[in-house]
Amino acid sequence: MVWILIIGIVCISFSILSYALCKVSDEADRRAGYDE
Repeated sequence: MVWILIIGIVCISFSILSYALCKVSDEADRRAGYDE
């Protein structure tokens, strides 16, 4: 039961982290596009 909770927390944290990285990369691409 505890393992299921830990795995769930890890999966949620990983998905939030990947989503944040995608947003940051998108913003960086937009800034680079505006600069050029």
